Amino acid sequence: MLVWATPAGIEQFFAEVGTVLDNPSTLPSPVTPDAIKRMLATAPKYGITILPPVEPEEEI
Repeated sequence: MLVWATPAGIEQFFAEVGTVLDNPSTLPSPVTPDAIKRMLATAPKYGITILPPVEPEEEI
């Protein structure tokens, strides 16, 4: 995946909350509740707002 972000700095967020993989062909670990809490707590430091998922409206 290729991502451009301006202004620069979001890479520091990824470095702080991400997990380094020794082998790029290895699948990452599943996301844990602790990892989500860490992301939500760290995001404001980088000016990032993480919104909760939106539930689809039920059709009548």
